[in-house]
Amino acid sequence: YYKIIEWEASNISYSTNLMETTWKQIQKQKNIRSGEFRLPASKDLMQHSIEFPIKSLPVGKYTLVVYTDDIEKNIHKGKFTTSTFYVTDLSVLLRENEDNITISIKDRITGQPIQQAQVEVFIKQNRSDDKSILTAHTDMHGHVILPKGKLGQRANYYVETKRGQDKYQSATQYFYGHNYVEPK
Repeated sequence: YYKIIEWEASNISYSTNLMETTWKQIQKQKNIRSGEFRLPASKDLMQHSIEFPIKSLPVGKYTLVVYTDDIEKNIHKGKFTTSTFYVTDLSVLLRENEDNITISIKDRITGQPIQQAQVEVFIKQNRSDDKSILTAHTDMHGHVILPKGKLGQRANYYVETKRGQDKYQSATQYFYGHNYVEPK
């Protein structure tokens, strides 16, 4: 089975230690879409993936909840998983060179640059306390330039963009400093 709930409405604290509490929180949320599908039994102990169609959704941030029918009878015998996703008309491109990161925002449908879209860059500090290092609006070409010096050394970062009600958060860009040498 699956259900889709709005992320903003959910405010769910996902925790593997609190599976029962999390499931109860999910149950209280309004279903945007729901349905079921059957998978063939497999005893090969391998990881599998599937694709299934979902009717279009309006722009927003959602949580997909996939669960077994056992969970309705007994939370400890059933299983569920969640995944957060965005439906957006914003196309976000991050392009790095030696000195800067260019953040380009375009309209996903027309391909045209989006002017005056809000862009905020965050440094990942730990699991829940990220630091905003830049808030700006795109120029006439749909760009915001982030000098790499603002990131500091070895920073992992992500970008949030907003135009009206349309919002998008990029995946975290990780710094892998295999060849990094601390300056003397």
